[in-house]
Parts: sequence; structure tokens; C-alpha cells
Amino acid sequence: MAGPDMQRLFIALAPPPMLLPSLVTLRDQLHAEVGGRAMPAANLHLTLAFLGETPAAQVPVLLARLATLSRHRAHWRIDRVGSFKTGSPKGCIVWAGGPASAGLTELVGTLWQALREDGMAFDAKPFVPHVTLLRAAGSVARTMPPLIWPLAVPQLYASIATAQGPRYARLGDP
Repeated sequence: MAGPDMQRLFIALAPPPMLLPSLVTLRDQLHAEVGGRAMPAANLHLTLAFLGETPAAQVPVLLARLATLSRHRAHWRIDRVGSFKTGSPKGCIVWAGGPASAGLTELVGTLWQALREDGMAFDAKPFVPHVTLLRAAGSVARTMPPLIWPLAVPQLYASIATAQGPRYARLGDP
């Protein structure tokens, strides 16, 4: 749990407003099919870098760095649903995703390089682009009609623990 001078942070893209209803519908269809705990619509996102517990004093540095990133004129194609086993008896994480486009790969590479240059710690596991839709659900794997996600400038988010589960709050100006 984060202390008063620490925040649990990640850098992500929120779904564009025109795509959010399709993701919510997909989430609801999968929930009816495989159960689990549905992610709130406000929490849906594409994580680009997970920073974890980070000193709150680093937030202005991160926001300033993100402001220097240019908007990418590229898209990401979501064309499948699948699941990750969590190692927990509670079930799988169900996601929507697709292969990283050249533009998405470039955006993540630029972001990670900037984080390294700023001395920021982050989880550098191989990037697997996906949007988590359900937790503690059954498994699923199939293709789906594609959704096209226009890329934007990444935003900084804090994960805030609540009695209803985590809430993700965007930090800084939109």
C-alpha cells in the first residue's frame, strides 16, 4: 500500500470516446459468458508503462516529460479477446487486444527511453498491448470484429484503493 508520500502510478492511454461504448459492450458480453468482476468503464485503459510505488515528488517530473511527447498519428487494431492466468484460484484476467502496430511500438519505445533518461523505475517486461475487461473470470480466446484505436499522448494515472476496488485517476491537465 502506498504511503502518504508515495503513489501507485502508471502511464496509459484512455480509450477514445468513440471507442469506449464498444469496449463496454464487449466487456458486458464477455462478463455474461465467463463471469468474473467487470472493470468499471472509467478504469478501462491501455497501459504503456507501469511505474508502481513512486514518490509523489516525481509526479511533476513525469507530467513535464509526458508533455514533451508528440501525438502519434497512428492506430492500434484490437482484433481478439483472450485471458491471462493469474496464478490465483480466483480465475483469469480477460482482455481485448491485438498485436502492437508500428506506431504503438514506436510510442512505447519513445516513452520507455524517456523514463530511462529521467532515471524512473518501471516494469520493463515485454509489452503486450491489451485492455483488461474482467478479473477473476473464466478463460476465453478468440478473434473479434476489429476496433481501431487512434493513438494519443500518454497520460499519467494513479491507482487509488477504494472499498469497491481500485479507481484510476488521471493526474495533471488533459
